[in-house]
Amino acid sequence: MRPFFLIFIAIMAKTMVLNAQERSASIVLRNKQTGEQHRINSGDFLKLSVLEGNVQKRHSGTFKEVRDGVILLKGQRSFPIENIVSIAFRPQAARWIFWGLLLLGLFLGGFAFVLVFAEYMTAVAVAKTALVMVAIGTVVGLSSKQRIPEANTQWTYEYHYPTAKHQLIPGP
Repeated sequence: MRPFFLIFIAIMAKTMVLNAQERSASIVLRNKQTGEQHRINSGDFLKLSVLEGNVQKRHSGTFKEVRDGVILLKGQRSFPIENIVSIAFRPQAARWIFWGLLLLGLFLGGFAFVLVFAEYMTAVAVAKTALVMVAIGTVVGLSSKQRIPEANTQWTYEYHYPTAKHQLIPGP
């Protein structure tokens, strides 16, 4: 049983290494003129403006990976990087903080509503805390949005693989 298990682990490790070489879990975009850079990781929420023919359309979704110059969103279709006009994204950590604080604030607000019938002063204190949680969550959510205008002309990009290797891709 043990040799079979070791062979299975070796095959899976080799498959994972080969897959890591073909696709990237993150992409770094650098502005050619200012040197500003943004890193988009798997799990970040993207809003893309994409040229489809002569029409510019907006698509949004969670970033999955980059494969062969194509950005893949989870559960949706893919978009070539050359056709992307602009990108707006929110990091996954900021999304977790936003939703966590929002849900905690709503929970405390409900708790304060129940406390109104028991003790008014405690309910007011809990309600103020809930309001602060919701306000902080909203500020984090609004301030975490990052924009990359003119992504197809003013920015170069490079793929970052899960391993230590990364590949520089010349921009347009």
